[in-house]
Amino acid sequence: MYQYPEKIIIGGLNYTVKLHNKYSLDKMGDTAGLHCVEHTSIDLATMAENGEQRSLDRLNHNLWHELVHSINQSWILGLGEDDIDRMAQGITQILGQLGIQLIREE
Repeated sequence: MYQYPEKIIIGGLNYTVKLHNKYSLDKMGDTAGLHCVEHTSIDLATMAENGEQRSLDRLNHNLWHELVHSINQSWILGLGEDDIDRMAQGITQILGQLGIQLIREE
């Protein structure tokens, strides 16, 4: 079980965050996280490809990845997918060093 923020406000929109106990969130089988402005939602898959739970580091990185997508869209930053992933990695590393994780085990 995980503790995580179930609501996050970004750009004035109240996003709902949900964790799903599966490997992928799409039919192609390669999506670990999704953000949707229309539904103001962020969804994360908690299972790794091998059927085990993703690590907390990976879950936190994936959440930050989707949060940066939302920030990028709200403020029209024009970041590409690689930029978003690098930003998420940097944020995850900095906060991890400070002992801050948005997703924690209960």
